[in-house]
Amino acid sequence: RLAKTGLTNAGIEELSRLKELSELGLEHEQITRRGFESLTRMASLEGLDLNACAVDNSDLALIGGMRRLRNLSLAATTVGDAGVELLLQSSPKALQILGLQQTDVTDESLRRIHESGIIFLWLSGTAITDRGLVHLTRVSELSGLSLQSTKVSAEGVARLKLARQACAIQCDFPDERIRELVELLRDAQPIAAPVPEAGG
Repeated sequence: RLAKTGLTNAGIEELSRLKELSELGLEHEQITRRGFESLTRMASLEGLDLNACAVDNSDLALIGGMRRLRNLSLAATTVGDAGVELLLQSSPKALQILGLQQTDVTDESLRRIHESGIIFLWLSGTAITDRGLVHLTRVSELSGLSLQSTKVSAEGVARLKLARQACAIQCDFPDERIRELVELLRDAQPIAAPVPEAGG
């Protein structure tokens, strides 16, 4: 893991020659588009940490083309909805873990994410609301989600939990409160009418 080392684009180009490298952390490094182009040549890379790097939306089209990338962290960057769309348009189904904490993403990104194969999604410190959580109720593979310091409500989290019971959700509300709301929502669900027997 490299962080605040003053790594240059030339340094990234040197790293790109390590053909067997599977994980790379570049937190706080000031990489430009040339550096990202070098990263895409690292065909074996499965994990990439770009937290607090100078990543913009257009760079994510390049990063999305990394065919084996499973884990991508973009926390504390200026990435927004346009970038997420470019990433998911370019990315294969290999991408499973996506960190978007403290970015500029909104509910619009979740509309796109529900169509992907992402399993773990980190959204703390974003402008996500209950409207965005509705899209995640349809992500059957979702196993982990962080929502601290967002604009979601306890009821919105409970509705998501009711739909995706196996998903571990981190939020600003006590677990007991979420469990109570889930039970209330479950009790309020309409009971399906019995199906009449044939010939009845």
